[in-house]
Amino acid sequence: FLIPEVYQFAGNASGIAANGELLPEESDNINIGFIYGVDLDNTTFNWTVNAFSRAHKNLIYLRTDSNPLKYDNAENIDSNGLETSLTTRFSKSTSCTINVSYLNKIYKSFLRESSQNDFLIGSPFPNTPNFFYNIELNHLKKNVFNSNMHVNTYLNFHHVASFNHMLVGAMNSIETTPDSYVPVQY
Repeated sequence: FLIPEVYQFAGNASGIAANGELLPEESDNINIGFIYGVDLDNTTFNWTVNAFSRAHKNLIYLRTDSNPLKYDNAENIDSNGLETSLTTRFSKSTSCTINVSYLNKIYKSFLRESSQNDFLIGSPFPNTPNFFYNIELNHLKKNVFNSNMHVNTYLNFHHVASFNHMLVGAMNSIETTPDSYVPVQY
């Protein structure tokens, strides 16, 4: 149970309108996961996996198709996903971490009597990336210049797959309605 924040139902007087009809958000969640670690010679591996399923009712979200913007409720939304992370430590000072996430957040049904939104059933929820990953290489050098100074150098790579930033029907895709999608991001 999630009660709307003040700024969500009262607006902010600078671009987000008030919505006094905003309902509390509810969800039923199921999560299952595991953590596994192993040391092989001088290399350590730590792996985590989490799978989840959420049934949202009255999900609170920022409507980007209204002017001014406002928070609203999405009636029945299903979210299913998988997150995994693998950290490999090659030494006390060098490591590599890879995180991968997949999320399938779709409209399940509408409670209100109007059928004008039926084309959205089975379509992806707007402004929610469904696949992304990160890779980080990290190296820590201690006692630089014979002092207590430490230098941590790292390299990050991020990838976000294309996703719809506005409402699209279940039959739409980046090929059929490209203006409705954010392109792949690196």
